[in-house]
Amino acid sequence: MVLNQSPLVEAVFEVGFKRDIIEFDPTLAGLFYSKIKDEFNHKKEIPNVEFEITDEDGVERKINSTLTRFNNDLGYYIQLTNDYIVFNKTKPNINWLALKDNILDKLGLYVDINKNQNISICSLKYLNVIEIPIGQKFEDNFSFALPIPLGQNYQSIQGFTSFVDFEVNGLLAKLKVRSLMPKDKTTNQVLMEITMSTTESFEYDNTYISDFLKKAHDLICDVFKDSLTQTLYEKYEKSN
Repeated sequence: MVLNQSPLVEAVFEVGFKRDIIEFDPTLAGLFYSKIKDEFNHKKEIPNVEFEITDEDGVERKINSTLTRFNNDLGYYIQLTNDYIVFNKTKPNINWLALKDNILDKLGLYVDINKNQNISICSLKYLNVIEIPIGQKFEDNFSFALPIPLGQNYQSIQGFTSFVDFEVNGLLAKLKVRSLMPKDKTTNQVLMEITMSTTESFEYDNTYISDFLKKAHDLICDVFKDSLTQTLYEKYEKSN
């Protein structure tokens, strides 16, 4: 999203591999790190961590697994489990083209040393933090409404989570909004997640994934724009 005041705080790209094809190689994380250590100078292994992934049916679920994390000082992360490789880029400077190139390059290196190239799903997710003055209605900012009393701290009413799943242009889509802790006494915060996922398994192909990333990015941008009121979207378009 090319916005002068973008609310985008993180971009996430997940690739899930079919576990029943080839047994996971426990040396894979070390072999992969040897390829990327010049760019990703931090490595950490975290045992028995719980995190959320998108499964091959496009459903978000939590799993427990040992996680190997690589990251650098530019806000790029790569995380490995038995069945998934996850790429994250956190703010600031989430540049779409740079992110796409980094994903394609590092995923190519990973697949070169990974005997399992059968992909069950890949998904692209953008996480946006929307700030809403407590004196404004939810629907003053979004093109859809939720039954939230005006003038309320969202967390004081036990917060909320709402989502809708739909299909668009051959991809599975999810729009999810949930309340966050308020920024201050006058401003609520809402996390808006927009995810696009593949609908069928496939064998790794760089061109296919490149095309998916572009298509998913464009659709996420469309859903983002359509989910906000014109007033709020124009606010993000304005220069600082």
